[in-house]
Amino acid sequence: EIASCLVGSEMCIRDSPLIAAMERGTPSQAEIVRQAIEQGSTERLEEVVSIVRSTGALDVTRAAAFAEAHRAMAAARLLPANAYSEGLLELAAQLLGRRN
Repeated sequence: EIASCLVGSEMCIRDSPLIAAMERGTPSQAEIVRQAIEQGSTERLEEVVSIVRSTGALDVTRAAAFAEAHRAMAAARLLPANAYSEGLLELAAQLLGRRN
């Protein structure tokens, strides 16, 4: 599996649409995305965007982000009620409402 978790974090790089596209796409699609990442090139941007869309990578990463936001809200509700915990709840709620 391509994914690996970041040190000190539970967020994994598989939550990136590009990584998800590499995992879900064909070997040739994965190679196109890998080259774009490694080279930092936008030369094949339209093709990379098409691969991300066709593999459902955005849906996968969006679902992961929503799950993490809900988890964060549940954790923030366990904190003492104050301006800081309310701020955390508001931030997570805003992230849930975000679409792009």
